[in-house]
Amino acid sequence: MSLIKLRLEPSKSLRPEGANLILVILGGFGLVISGSFMVFGAWPVFGFMALDVLLIYIAFQAQYRRSNRGQEITISNDKIEIKYFKGGVCVKTILLNKYWAKLEQFNCFNRRSKLMFSSHGKFSEIGEFLSLKEKQKLVADLKPLLGNGHCSATPADSG
Repeated sequence: MSLIKLRLEPSKSLRPEGANLILVILGGFGLVISGSFMVFGAWPVFGFMALDVLLIYIAFQAQYRRSNRGQEITISNDKIEIKYFKGGVCVKTILLNKYWAKLEQFNCFNRRSKLMFSSHGKFSEIGEFLSLKEKQKLVADLKPLLGNGHCSATPADSG
């Protein structure tokens, strides 16, 4: 019996349909603009415009590959199960004893923070793609479910 099951995923601000629409619009404008330059003899503009659209396409693809991951945290009466997903497939599962598990948040000066479960020498970072405020909210939500008082946050360091 699970007390809670959370699914953490990076936010996706642009769906693939929207990205395709942007690429078609950029390609159309690029074709019209570079075509007019070609009429006046500035034919290299066409190649650079095509290169710009290609680079934007590559950037969108890289973004989608990076955002196609997630984590599922299941907290039951006696254990914590953390599953890591990539491309919709579970690539790693970690089981921790709920009584001995500790949730720690390490805040750094450069605004990167880490949220980690630890138990018996096993460390498992969760929500590395979440913002600092989202991580703080997650800690606040998970702390009462752990019930063992093993939840801490370290203040920002200066380095």
